Parts: sequence; structure tokens; C-alpha cells
Amino acid sequence: MSEALKKIAEGREAELFLLPDGRVLRLVRPGMPRAEERIRLEAAALAAAVEAGAPAPRVYETVVRDGRPGLIMERLEEPDLLTLLGRRPWLVLNIARRTAELHAELHRVDAPAALPRLKEWIRAHLEESDVVPEDLHREALSLLDELPDGDRLCHGDFHPGNIMVGGERPAVVDWTSATRGDPAGDVARTWVLLEASPVPPGAPALLRRLVGIGRGVLLHGYARAYLRRSMIDADRLSRWTQLRAIERLAQDVPGERERLLTLLGR
Repeated sequence: MSEALKKIAEGREAELFLLPDGRVLRLVRPGMPRAEERIRLEAAALAAAVEAGAPAPRVYETVVRDGRPGLIMERLEEPDLLTLLGRRPWLVLNIARRTAELHAELHRVDAPAALPRLKEWIRAHLEESDVVPEDLHREALSLLDELPDGDRLCHGDFHPGNIMVGGERPAVVDWTSATRGDPAGDVARTWVLLEASPVPPGAPALLRRLVGIGRGVLLHGYARAYLRRSMIDADRLSRWTQLRAIERLAQDVPGERERLLTLLGR
């Protein structure tokens, strides 16, 4: 069925197809580890967000197509904030503020008990990897013992490219990394993504040029705007950022290692 449908978007973990009734089918890529579990947890996270009135698309059902688990979801109108930034770079501070406001809104939601705990999620990434230097691995385990657990809904991949703004209200997509935990840990994840992630393949040339100039403006604008809306202290955020940078290093994402090591003071 998926081969007969029009593919309208894709990412590192999933592909998005348009259904005849106007909804969309989000299928994980073939061979994705723990695919059925990831889809089940993503559906639980989205249901909690929608029920609480947070900005997220509605899920109608979980399915399996061509052996690939997926979700049938509400279709959201383009563009996302990253695309908008590429078209209108002078809006960088406005986009940073909107990103922070939406993130703070999500963090007011009680996470469902079915979601994995954030610290357990990070520990699993560290245990599955052999690319983290031994001293950084020890540091990460120490931080895991020190930092609080928390019970808030954490998105796990929150950045402007996952915020759709074409409809009446912004909505956040791509919930495959959702967990239950301390909001500071989720903010730290966004900090690491904005600091270290390369521009996605196929991004407009203007956006690629902007990254070299405006990455810091976006990052610090987001952080300032979020901290104005929360009770997170700078020391706690700093320790979470160190931990999540080590976790991201463990994931060995192409194009990120050098920037992550710089962020970690290497």
C-alpha cells in the first residue's frame, strides 16, 4: 500500500505518505530497531499532548503496512519553522521565541506512565554505544545519578524543523523520542541539537548560509525566551546539556562529532 501512495516528506527515521482521505500515514523506515515499541510510545505521547491541549497532531490509529509499523495522523499544513527561517532569516529572533513558547507549553503536560523515563532512555543510548571516550562515559553515568527524574512530557527531538506553522495553530511533530522526565533535560537536548546538528540534506542554499551566521542567535534567543517562562536554574541546565551532548555523541550521527567534542571542551 505504501508504494502506491504519494510520499510527501521523509526524515532519518520515517517516511510520510498522503492518504486518499487527506490524512497522512507515517511509516518507520525498514529495519528501524524496536519499531513497534517506538510507534506505540509515540502514539501514547501524542495522545497525552492532544488531551492536555498542547500543540500536537491527532493520531487516529496505529497500523502495519508492508511489515512497517506506523501511525495514521492528522495532516498538518506546511511550512515548518526551519523552512520559514530559510525564507525569512530576519525572523530569527521571532522564531527562537516561538520555539521556546511551544516547548514550555509542552512541558506543562503530565507524561503518561507508559513512556520510558528520560534517564533510562539516555542510559540505554550510552550502553549501546562504543564510540564515547571512557572518561566521558563515566562522567555521563555520574550525571545520571545526580540529576532529577521529573514527570513532564519531554519531546526528545524538539527544534524548529519539527514545528509546523501553516495551520490555524502551530503543532509539533516527530514524537518517536518522547519520554517522561525533567524539562531541563529536554531543553538541553534542544540546545545540543541547535548547537551541533548539520543542516538537513536538500535544505535551501540560503538556509545553509544562514546556519553559519545565525545558529548562535537562534540558540541563545531560544534559551533566553524559555528560561523567562520556567523555574530551571542555569547550573541544572548546564549539567543536563553536558549529559545530553555525551548521549548525542554516543548516537554517532554523521557530521556532528567534531562540534559535539568542541561543545564538551575537547
